[in-house]
Amino acid sequence: MALAYPDFARDLVERGELAPEKVCITCSACSELMRGGGPVGCVVRDPEVYRPFFLAQKRNESQS
Repeated sequence: MALAYPDFARDLVERGELAPEKVCITCSACSELMRGGGPVGCVVRDPEVYRPFFLAQKRNESQS
């Protein structure tokens, strides 16, 4: 949850609710990044940063 929505605690305190478009969708891509030893973050919510790492890792896995 913290990777996808790092401001979740603040939103709960200040707004009293979470923004549904920011909540983790439990796709496990962050876990796959972690297992691969690369940078870890939310591939879905922050794709411009983490998607390239995720795709590169998938390519490397398919070539192994």
